[in-house]
Amino acid sequence: MFLQYYFALGESDTAAVRRVRETVRYFLGCREVSTAESEHGFLIVPGHPVDHGALADLMAEAVRNVGRATEVPDRHLITPMLGFDFACAWDKATAPVCPRCRTPLDGWDEEDWMYGAEPFETCGSCEYTALAGDWDLTNASFAKTNCAVALLDWPNLWEYAREVHEHALGLIGRRARYLCGTVG
Repeated sequence: MFLQYYFALGESDTAAVRRVRETVRYFLGCREVSTAESEHGFLIVPGHPVDHGALADLMAEAVRNVGRATEVPDRHLITPMLGFDFACAWDKATAPVCPRCRTPLDGWDEEDWMYGAEPFETCGSCEYTALAGDWDLTNASFAKTNCAVALLDWPNLWEYAREVHEHALGLIGRRARYLCGTVG
């Protein structure tokens, strides 16, 4: 099972619901199209009609589940998440990676962030220092937010549909991040 999370760090204001709704609407309008022109044999194309009933149902469920974490959203291909801090455990997860020199964070202890404020971390190789969320979290085992959209068993958008991926990050929030992995 392949999971992708689009989330925004520190997003817990009232506008977070609107941003999640717009991100879900965008994904509901995306379709996988088979094409011989794509080296992967498919292409994700946005801009298709959106089922507004499905959008309303998904957002109503997200509001009903505020405060309850869903580690693996197993009921929907698109799952909006609101009002909780969430953690994701992946098979073969790695520590956050330094965005400057690509060195994994030495001694990463996600519990510092899980149970407290977002910590500052320093790279042992190049001395880059920033909040944990400003490191590359793509394959990390943990991220904490109040505003997210999870995609279950979609093609890897970061790798195969870069424009869709970038647009979704722009919709989800000011400190938008991406986390993906396989759950076994």
